Amino acid sequence: MYRLSRLVKRGGVGQEPLPAPFASWTERGMRIRRNSLHLWAGPSASFKTMIILNAIMNMKVPTLMFSSDSDESTIASRMLGILTGTPIDKTEEWLSPTSGELEKAAQLLEPLDYIRWDFSPNPTLDDVWNATYAYATVEGCWPQQIVVDIASDVYLDGHKDEWSMLKELMRQGKVLARETGAAVHMVHHVSDAWKPTLERPVPSRGDVLGKLSGIPVLMVNFAPGGDGEVLAACVKNRFAKCDASGKTFLRMS
Repeated sequence: MYRLSRLVKRGGVGQEPLPAPFASWTERGMRIRRNSLHLWAGPSASFKTMIILNAIMNMKVPTLMFSSDSDESTIASRMLGILTGTPIDKTEEWLSPTSGELEKAAQLLEPLDYIRWDFSPNPTLDDVWNATYAYATVEGCWPQQIVVDIASDVYLDGHKDEWSMLKELMRQGKVLARETGAAVHMVHHVSDAWKPTLERPVPSRGDVLGKLSGIPVLMVNFAPGGDGEVLAACVKNRFAKCDASGKTFLRMS
């Protein structure tokens, strides 16, 4: 048991924000916080992975990322595209075993080695915990953020259906954040029933698959816009204004 006054005195109750992933998010009070769970959701082809890659590259803090939805070559080519502004079909060619660009690609990616990767295609919850403990053993500290892309690929034994697994995964994500002090991110899908309309081009909070809004402190939903844009709507924010309907959104390049 704790005395709250003593925890406050030694700085033990703060949810200090991490560096801002995007200036446009900071302006709207959309902050990534330590000790907390965050949920990013959208339909297929809504650039969820690209958004989270841009975010962790902008934040530049030690990160452990579970990438079950994309393999090594896909992630590497996307990050090279972000770094250089080169189309991804070109950066994919750089990674060919016969390419003369492999050394260049490695040099470009080396400054991003503060990100540690796990590319298991079907991780279990134990895999997530064990990799996190392994990170702490090797680095001597916890990662400052942990990303699971994509949440529905994580298998939890003993559950009858996907919905109960997803709800338990959210609970475990909160425990993981509290135990490590990290900002934990879950990248997720929205329901197939959701269809964009002129009035509501971004999914609402209720459209998130499994209706998992109870635990995350921040939820941002994405949808593709026109002319290379991504539409981002803050549908839950425990620390600032939000719009659960998804009708209030910002345009990201």
